[in-house]
Amino acid sequence: MPPRPTSAPIAARVAIRLGLVVVAILVVLGVLEVVLRLRPTLLGDAYANGALSRYTVRAGGIYYRDRNLRMNFMIPNFETTMYANGYVWHHQTDALGFRNAVLHIPADVVLLGDSHRQRASRTDTSQIAGTARRPARRSFPRSPCSRRR
Repeated sequence: MPPRPTSAPIAARVAIRLGLVVVAILVVLGVLEVVLRLRPTLLGDAYANGALSRYTVRAGGIYYRDRNLRMNFMIPNFETTMYANGYVWHHQTDALGFRNAVLHIPADVVLLGDSHRQRASRTDTSQIAGTARRPARRSFPRSPCSRRR
């Protein structure tokens, strides 16, 4: 009859197998971490919105917190790429922290409004302010009522 193995080699085999399982789990989690950092949209827009959001005062966010006023303001002279619900756009602020491409002091016109006026996530040229900055055309089409007969 062959001799029975002692408990020491059995414990060593169990420890090695357990170590391999732990290493395999860590490798899978590491690969998953890298993949989701490179492509956060793989898990859908809900995950990507949370992972790629810049609407925060944390590092990489577009806001800073004024503790005296207890308000968040946009960081002046800041540019970043924004993401929300599958849309990607370029965010840029002027020296005062407003979403203007260029700061004009004094301003000829001040436009106040919400995201509908600002056309959130649109380029400057497609916004009302960008349209107003274009040079005026010299000829205007006449309305049907003012045509000469």
